[in-house]
Amino acid sequence: SRNVVYVGMLGPRKKRDRMLQELTEKGTWFTQQQLAVLHSPIGLDIGAETPEEIALSVIAEIKAVLSGKHGSPLATNNTVVIHSRAVVKM
Repeated sequence: SRNVVYVGMLGPRKKRDRMLQELTEKGTWFTQQQLAVLHSPIGLDIGAETPEEIALSVIAEIKAVLSGKHGSPLATNNTVVIHSRAVVKM
């Protein structure tokens, strides 16, 4: 068993739903855990239009997921330390 935490799919939700339906009809079943890591459409909502902006939104979402974050603006996060301070031993 692999510990996959992120699977991303480009394209609209309708395309994702159609692909999952077709796979199910062909006998491929997905667990709730597998579906929970599927991010589609992929990326954070930053108003991306160009390929470069879309790439940035995808990378930002992947980083957020791997860090256990939601990708919310730092300006609205008043109660949590942004960067943890590790104790350096010499």
